Amino acid sequence: MSLVHITMFVGAIALGLEFAQLFPRPGILARVHYTFDWLDVIASGFSICVGHLVARLIINERGNAHNA
Repeated sequence: MSLVHITMFVGAIALGLEFAQLFPRPGILARVHYTFDWLDVIASGFSICVGHLVARLIINERGNAHNA
């Protein structure tokens, strides 16, 4: 898988978990108070972008070291 595909996969999982908090919870989980917050969604998106950029930097540095 390419880095873009991995980033999209991670993003789908992270945002899916954020939005899963909106579903009603069954049984004993109904007593636990989850709070959905748009700032969490934005922070997840930001951290995914930063993770992608760092991974791309590491991959590029590793490739440049092999070519030297």
